[in-house]
Amino acid sequence: MQENGSLNNALNQEYDFSVKEILSEAWRLTEGAKLILNVSFILYILVAVLLSALLSLIFDPKIYYESQQFFKGFLSEQAQSLLSLPILMPIMSGIVMLAIKRASRKKMEILSIFNYYVLVWPLVFASLLVNAVVILGFVMLIIPGIYLSITFAFVIPLIIDKQLGIIDAMKTSYKVVSKRWFKFFGLYATLAFFALLCILTLGIGFIWVLPLSLMVNGVLYRRIFGFSNLEKTEDDASF
Repeated sequence: MQENGSLNNALNQEYDFSVKEILSEAWRLTEGAKLILNVSFILYILVAVLLSALLSLIFDPKIYYESQQFFKGFLSEQAQSLLSLPILMPIMSGIVMLAIKRASRKKMEILSIFNYYVLVWPLVFASLLVNAVVILGFVMLIIPGIYLSITFAFVIPLIIDKQLGIIDAMKTSYKVVSKRWFKFFGLYATLAFFALLCILTLGIGFIWVLPLSLMVNGVLYRRIFGFSNLEKTEDDASF
């Protein structure tokens, strides 16, 4: 199998992998990268907690739930989520790209997770559209929801790295992943099992499993699509 893929090869289904092979490489690459990946995720959590606290001053679902106004409480939660998305989505995208850079043997910098606000609206709308389609799949039946959530795994890095539009990124991710769907499912099911074991260790295991999960996606992306390093960041964006 090719060490580095390309968009054309991916679309032509010229790739393959084994679960063991991907897990093995991802584990090796976590060596020396666990601290950066874990700290970047902690930064994301801190921003999310601070943002939630600020938004609770305006939209506090607890008030409605305590007075049994469940619908208003639900709407308040959704308002918080929507208002948080433009702040949090670029950071999460930056964490995804950190793992891809590590998988591609590129330099990792923690603060680079804040570089993707120049793409905030494509990332936000892509997230909303993917979530809407996946939720629709779960509403119809559980299995379609699981299927779609896996096939759209690479939408965000395709937008950032390959500079695809939202719909093109969704189509590309769906087309490429669907042909090897059961292998992806086996890989992600293995990671889900590891996450379950982490709960039994009171969360301590996530120190290793979180970086491993991120690196699995990073290795998959590099091997299937190849890292083009074309992403736009605030440093080179023109306003």
